[in-house]
Amino acid sequence: MFDKLPSFVKSKYFIAFAAFFIWILFFDRYSLIYQIKLIANRNSLENQKEFFQKEITRDNLKLHELRTDIGVFGKIWPRGILDEKG
Repeated sequence: MFDKLPSFVKSKYFIAFAAFFIWILFFDRYSLIYQIKLIANRNSLENQKEFFQKEITRDNLKLHELRTDIGVFGKIWPRGILDEKG
């Protein structure tokens, strides 16, 4: 069975490299599989960050509109409340 393998596969350097590669790929604490999961998680978090930044910008514009435009503010509050304070 081992006679059919090429000579470089039988080399102790190739065997050491193959063992090292398999160890890094699957068993190491920072394995390649773990790194791929981290990258996917980072991309998901970056997408959430962009979404929430857009939401914050939109809410800040609405807040600014509410603070500056009394017409919009009058639509939200009942007329009696504005008359009591003003």
